[in-house]
Amino acid sequence: GVTLQNNVPAFAARNSAAQALASATFTLLEFDTEIFDSDGTYTNSSTFKFTPAIAGKYFIYCSFDCDSISDEKYVLLSLYKNGSAISSGGDAMKSINFSAKTDNNQTFLTAIVDANTTDYYQMYGYQNDSGSKNTRTDYGNIFMAYKLGA
Repeated sequence: GVTLQNNVPAFAARNSAAQALASATFTLLEFDTEIFDSDGTYTNSSTFKFTPAIAGKYFIYCSFDCDSISDEKYVLLSLYKNGSAISSGGDAMKSINFSAKTDNNQTFLTAIVDANTTDYYQMYGYQNDSGSKNTRTDYGNIFMAYKLGA
């Protein structure tokens, strides 16, 4: 017969307030509002990390949206495992005409990771515009993961 499995542990979290990101610095993203957390495996304060607690393969998704990025500047999103970067994604702002453009940039990252019971995952954001820039406070910033079936 067929055995159906739920894709848990699983969680989704977003930020409740704008977070300032210094220029040219990878900054831990503070996803402090849990949308759901099936097994209590996401920490929504201080370390903002996902510790699966059950070994297996996990699908991880994150979107990151930063306000007021200038023409030809960019944002990066980086997935950290146990304190080290393992995957990155980025987006550059390019104007579509010859005048400068300033707007928000959004980038996404997906990954499938093989986790043991104590591995932990965090998301870091980066922007290279001049000065500090804020993350958006809507659902443009979200971090989520779920366990893949056996």
